[in-house]
Amino acid sequence: MNTPLRVLLVEDREEDAVLVERELRQGGFDPTSTRVETAEAMRRALTEEQWDVIIADYSLPQYSGMAAFRLYQEVGLDVPFILVSGTIGEEIAVSAMKAGVHDYVMKNNLARLAPAIQRELREATERSARRQAEEELKKTERLRMIGQLTASLIHDLKNPLQSILSSAELLSAEDIRPEQRLKFGDLIERQIQRILSMSDEVLDFVKGGVQLALRPVNPAAVAQEVVDTYAPVFAKAGIDLSCASDPESPPVLTIMADERKIWRVLQNMIANAKDAMPRGGQVTLRVSPAGEQVVIEVSDEGGGIPEPIRDSLFKPLVSYGKKCGTGLGLAIVKSIVEAHGGSIRFTMREGTGTTFHITLPRFPVGPRDDKAVLVAAVS
Repeated sequence: MNTPLRVLLVEDREEDAVLVERELRQGGFDPTSTRVETAEAMRRALTEEQWDVIIADYSLPQYSGMAAFRLYQEVGLDVPFILVSGTIGEEIAVSAMKAGVHDYVMKNNLARLAPAIQRELREATERSARRQAEEELKKTERLRMIGQLTASLIHDLKNPLQSILSSAELLSAEDIRPEQRLKFGDLIERQIQRILSMSDEVLDFVKGGVQLALRPVNPAAVAQEVVDTYAPVFAKAGIDLSCASDPESPPVLTIMADERKIWRVLQNMIANAKDAMPRGGQVTLRVSPAGEQVVIEVSDEGGGIPEPIRDSLFKPLVSYGKKCGTGLGLAIVKSIVEAHGGSIRFTMREGTGTTFHITLPRFPVGPRDDKAVLVAAVS
């Protein structure tokens, strides 16, 4: 019994279409064919029906086989596409194969057509099976990644939650002064906003993009705020968290940035530094000018980064020395920094710690730049 075959013929000559169908029957197929000879007719056929194979004459009065092939690629099908011609030369045939055409057959040797289709159908089936296996693997990997992302997010939430808990405990003290009550209440509100920000940024990373709300930002002031927020939490772990930059000292450094995301970068960096120092030590943030750029440094006194992961440290799901966490944090940091037009790298002092260097474009602020700053802030 012959194999059913749905054939789209790109052919202007009825007699040539009959010859092709005859060769297919002799080759073991039972073809059901539709003949088209214009781009409009072919587009309708590709989008409205399903095909097992497309056979196209290389040269037609109103169309061409290669133009048909480009339309086939545009639609995104993966069925055998075979050129037939009575005049195609070897150079043209090779060029067509390089472009992606599956095979070509000369009209004076149509006996090759059925074997070529059989071979290409087998390969198309194998491609489909591979794609299905890859899709199943992607689903499995996605489920695994979702689990790891959940663990990573929980890990990253610990610091702001600890800060909220500490502030709540201090708010419950009987002898707390009004100004302290306001301070700790404000800190709790900021940390809740940070938690929401973390959730948004993990979603940004998973979606493959970072959305920025840019405005002039003083990175030294952000660094100092991060230190003020987390220093009490770090102190409980025997770690002295400090900022070596004075946000009030001239000249004030300014960058065009999303302040919430810069906060997220620094929060993630100091959290990693804390994990690297289970026995305590010093974590220092430093912000300094470097020509038309600003450099933010985060230094710790940990044991450094193991050599096997140094080249892949900023890739997703790379982690070391943590009971919880996937290494997603540094991947998020890198994506945020690069979205700001910056870069990140690290240096190590053997056995005495690691320094991460974040370089961001500097936004010039001066007496003549006030108008520019206001425009940037509004936009």
